[in-house]
Order: sequence, then structure tokens, then C-alpha cells
Amino acid sequence: MGAMIKRLSVFLCLLSLVSSCYYFQPVEDFPKGDVSVLSANLLGSNSDKEKVTQVLLGQDCSVMVLVEAKPELNFIQSDIESAGYYVYFFKSNWSGFNIVIASKVAGLEGRHDNYIQDVNYPDPINFLFGELRYSIAGRNFVLLGTHMPSPYSFERSSQDQVMNKLSSLYPINKGVLIEGSGPEITSYPIVCGDFNAFPQESYFREFEKLGLVDSFIKNPDPYDYTWGFSGEPVLARIDYILVSEHFTILKQTTFKIPGSDHRGVKTALNLPEL
Repeated sequence: MGAMIKRLSVFLCLLSLVSSCYYFQPVEDFPKGDVSVLSANLLGSNSDKEKVTQVLLGQDCSVMVLVEAKPELNFIQSDIESAGYYVYFFKSNWSGFNIVIASKVAGLEGRHDNYIQDVNYPDPINFLFGELRYSIAGRNFVLLGTHMPSPYSFERSSQDQVMNKLSSLYPINKGVLIEGSGPEITSYPIVCGDFNAFPQESYFREFEKLGLVDSFIKNPDPYDYTWGFSGEPVLARIDYILVSEHFTILKQTTFKIPGSDHRGVKTALNLPEL
């Protein structure tokens, strides 16, 4: 009996250790790259802010796009800033659909009126394009964090709205955004977030035509899905990081987000050649 109690005690100690480390996910085997990008839908009703913040910071990415972000409810903004990130907040007319971009490089915050309005709700919701512009090693980037309307109302007309909005605001061609009436400014786009769409949809062929590549091509697990009804994401891949074809994609993977029905997505990139 004494030996059994001792073994049980050891088991419980190990279980306690595993439980305390459950949300710590080692990233040693993930390449650093020149830039690393993270996209995570935190779930607007999530209140597990301490664990969420721990997981986000544990990924050690250059840039984080947080969807359905509510500072001090589902993440701790002050802890993110203390870790060396500049935090940019893009507010929707519904607080559950806010977007936050956190970057280790100071950027130029973009417009706050870039959105698609879904009128299929009792009160129309503005689904945002959070925009951040910044420069690394002589290259200019435009980062767009987005949250598309849900699949319950996301019909082809809405998808056309998205592409029309992108085309009018960001004339991307062959993976490059060229702007300016005087000296031209060349930027490389990154578009990421919760697209609420499956990769098989023709919708994504339109992104390919713009020269944007799904970083999932460098995910070694073809079934690394990001969303599920029960909070255990085994059903579908609806969260993406699309990057200019001029980047070199090193690797992509997903990670658990405490309290969310989504998995986060992150990718490591090498910069386009000058």
C-alpha cells in the first residue's frame, strides 16, 4: 500500500508539473528568420488573459495580429508593451471585432476606416483591415490584419466586397504594392487574420493572382487546422498568413490559445532581396 501511495504521489506531482506548463509551448525548433508573424483570434468572450498573454509572448514573434482583441480581458496590453512591442489598436463598432497589431518595430499606423460592413446582423458590423506600415533593413512593408464576416453570411457578394476593397485601397500586383504620385514607394504586403473561409474556395485564387502566397505551404502537417465548434480545432483551416511572393517562407505552424476556439498561426520569413 505504501509503495502504491508513493507512486500515486509521484504521478500527481508530474501531473501538476505538466498542467502548470500546459500552455508553455517550446519554440526552439522554429526558425527565427528575418521576420516572424503571428495571427491569433483570441475570442471576444475569452477572459483567460494571463495564460493568453503568456502564450503570445512565448511565441517570440516580430509582429502579432490579434483578432477579437479586448485589452485587459483576453490579453494584458501592458505586459505586451513591457516585452518590447508597440501596440496599435483598431476599433470596430462592435468591441468583439477589434484588431490589435503588436510590433517590435515601430510602425506608421494606417487608416481606421478600412472595413467591410456585414449587414446580415441585427446591427451591421464593421469587419476591419488593421493597417501598419513599417520598414526593416531598407524594405517597406504593409501589414493588414483582418477579420472577415462569418461563414453564416459570408456569401460570394461579401467576398467580392473584400477583393474590391483591397484592390481599391492597396493596388497589389505580383506581390508588390507601388504607391505615390511623386517618387514611388514600393512595399511588400502581408495579409493575415481570421478569413472565415476554406482554402479550397475560389476566393483564395484571387489572392494568388495578386502575388500573395499562403504560408501554409511550409507547414509540415497537412491537417494542422485552426478552428472547431467545441474549442478543439479539428474541423477547418480558416486563419491565414498570406505574404508577398517575394518573401522566402521558412516554416509555418499553429499553437493553442487558452480559452479560444481558434488556434494561432505563425510563420517565419526571410526578407525579399533588394
